[in-house]
Amino acid sequence: IESLLSETILFDEVKAVLQRTPAGMTYPIHTDTASKVGTFLIYVDPVSSSGTKFYQTSDGDGMWEHPWTINKGYFFLRTDRSFHSFDNSQTRNRWVFMYNLLNKSIQTV
Repeated sequence: IESLLSETILFDEVKAVLQRTPAGMTYPIHTDTASKVGTFLIYVDPVSSSGTKFYQTSDGDGMWEHPWTINKGYFFLRTDRSFHSFDNSQTRNRWVFMYNLLNKSIQTV
């Protein structure tokens, strides 16, 4: 396994952002772009909000919500079936810290 991993470039760039979702915004069910290999996400603010929703299908079947708890979060690897969405039904901005692993040589799935 070590020799395989040493020859495989999983990611060649990282991107860290403090992402704001305005009050009332909904981001629809999607998978990430092909060049986004993985995402670490930490909930920052407000104290109470809805978490990221993950789905078994692009139609929204089999929804599971990762609970919103400040300073906690998750990691997931992007696949063609990593369907997710998020929204902000609060009256103030929703803030998350997102750290993405990117492979710029991957353009399409």
